[in-house]
Amino acid sequence: MENTFSYSSLLCEEEHTLIISEENGDEYIQMLIDREIASFGLLGQNSSHVTNFDWIQQARLAAVQYILKTGESFGFRFQTVYIAVTYCDGFLSRRFLDGEKQWAVKLLAVACLSLAAKMEECKVPTLTEYPSEEYIFESRVTQRMELLVLNTLEWRMGCITPFYFINYFVSRFCKNDSRKCVISSTVEIIFGALRDIKLMSVRPSVLAAAATLLVLNKSLTMEALEVEINVLHLNGILQIDDVFSCYNQMLYLNKEICKSHKCLVSPQLSPNQLLRNW
Repeated sequence: MENTFSYSSLLCEEEHTLIISEENGDEYIQMLIDREIASFGLLGQNSSHVTNFDWIQQARLAAVQYILKTGESFGFRFQTVYIAVTYCDGFLSRRFLDGEKQWAVKLLAVACLSLAAKMEECKVPTLTEYPSEEYIFESRVTQRMELLVLNTLEWRMGCITPFYFINYFVSRFCKNDSRKCVISSTVEIIFGALRDIKLMSVRPSVLAAAATLLVLNKSLTMEALEVEINVLHLNGILQIDDVFSCYNQMLYLNKEICKSHKCLVSPQLSPNQLLRNW
């Protein structure tokens, strides 16, 4: 999946108030994690049958690429793009698609991005504005796919994403003044995780914690990671084994991405631009 685009236009014009203060950070994050646990079972993915078929994996990667590129062209927020991929993975984990119907995955990508935009964006493109590349989908066909996605996900479309947690974890784990750069790199790691549906089945708080720790230290042992997690006042909600497993998965994936030069996020995106996205 080649990186032929930049994320500089995935910016929100309006300042988003998800930067958490030191005083109420723990309480706010605890509330978010409670919401995450309550909703994650409904959108948590069983990726086994997706990973069992090479064509589905390739089609999924193409769908993710479409969502990223189209999200950029519309100027959608990171949140919107990530949620669209979450919808797509949730659908694929629950419904089997015929390998001869490659167009169905592209239609799914259009429908998921459209639904995510309706949930998250102030200005929503019409269905006819979504590029369909080699396929031409009538609006009524896309609407029917949207309804199928809604029914498959049981109309539970509200998602907690890793982006809600990044500022909190960076403020707790980062001991120096380079927090904005750490945030920028953490976002890159999380978007790199979109390549792996197994990582998309990890709880967003776990993903955000592991990604932040990976940016700060790429050689953590389980014991060292446990020390970092125990600094948090989250009543043991983040399991050390889960975070360490996710940390190692992302470490491996990040090495593979760097080897192939197929990074999903442009390194030229400044930390200030990233902060404006929330």
